[in-house]
Formats: sequence, C-alpha cells, structure tokens
Amino acid sequence: MNKWYYLILLIAFTGCASKPEVEITPKPDKATAKTPPPIFGQDTQPTNIPTGMTTGTEPILTDDIKTAPEEKTIYFGYDMANVKVAAQIILKKHANYLIENPNLNVRLEGHADERGSTEYNLALGELRSEAAKEELLNLEVPIEQIETLSYGEESPIVSGHGEESWQLNRRVELIYE
Repeated sequence: MNKWYYLILLIAFTGCASKPEVEITPKPDKATAKTPPPIFGQDTQPTNIPTGMTTGTEPILTDDIKTAPEEKTIYFGYDMANVKVAAQIILKKHANYLIENPNLNVRLEGHADERGSTEYNLALGELRSEAAKEELLNLEVPIEQIETLSYGEESPIVSGHGEESWQLNRRVELIYE
C-alpha cells in the first residue's frame, strides 16, 4: 500500500475523533437578563396562598365580593386540559364572585398554543374551557351563568415560537358579561 493511504487513515482517525463539547454560557448582564415565566401547569402547590385559604372544595370567604377577582386567566400544561391547583384557587374566587352576583355571567374562552392542527387546537381549547366550567359547577355556580368558547390557536396572547410563548398561550380566560 502506498504511504498516502496510511497518512489519510491516520488523519481520519486522529483528526475526526470527537471530543466532548463543553458549552460555555456567558453570564447575562443583570440589566438585560430576563427571567422566563414559570412553567404553568406544573402540579405543584403555589407558595403564595394567603392565610385562611384552603385547597379543598369548600368556598373561600373573601372580604370583598363586590369586585371581580383580578386574576382572570388560568394556565394549562402542554397537551393538557386538567385544572391544576393554582387554577383551582383562582376559579374558587370566581365561583364565590358569581354566586354572590347571580345577575352576572362568565364566558370561559379556551386557547391553545400553535403546535398541532387547527382542528386539534380548537378541540383542546374546548376541553380546557369545559374543564374550567366543570370546576365552577362543582363549586355550585349555576350552569346558566357559564358559557364556554374555544379559540384554539387563533388568538395567541404572545407571539413567538418557543416555550415561553407557548406557556402563556395555553390558557382559559374568564370574561364577565
């Protein structure tokens, strides 16, 4: 064999040997660093539950039921329609408000992120709004006060093609009428 053949083999084995790649991430500048939003839909207990609140199914007594609860959006995990603990707490506040204000109605608008077909995301948005409705019904809100609607992926709250955007688009919004 000729010496060029051996030289090429030597280069191929030594030059192409893979070395483990180490990714060096520079520290972000504190002025420009962004904290990603929490991963909504994780089945964890929130740490900011006010004293006196429970996670059971009993109604939460509030001092001021004259105004609608501030939080009007609940979030879901990827490809999920089950109501998590944090969302249950928000829905309990809305249930108390609706029970105390029988002349008001709420529309539960279900949304999905952009992944999946249009038909699938419409169905997923509907499942999410129905899950929120079921939670309100279990908290004794009359069915006449609740309406559901699905927008699927058609009304994103955040544009983008990554997990940070997708998290915020997997939601049900409570709209009072």
